[in-house]
Amino acid sequence: MNINKMRSEKLFREQDDAVRVGIKVKYICMSNQCSHHEHLHGEIIEFEQALEIFSIKNVPPGCRCACTQIVVNDSGEPVSTNLVEKIKNQKK
Repeated sequence: MNINKMRSEKLFREQDDAVRVGIKVKYICMSNQCSHHEHLHGEIIEFEQALEIFSIKNVPPGCRCACTQIVVNDSGEPVSTNLVEKIKNQKK
């Protein structure tokens, strides 16, 4: 199985789990090491955006970027602002 397939399966699995338990989530991009996606590092995006950004047609060979869930409040703002700031401060 290639990395793109594993990444999309992970996104679907995590989204299904969040819906099943009723947790509101968005996704934070971790792409500091990829010249193709580095502009997204620390950005908070919706599930659909994560699927589009990291779809096979948008991922160059060797991309090892990731999106991971981040819990958000009812307004869609991250609950853990410290984590978001830490990730954003890692930008090159």
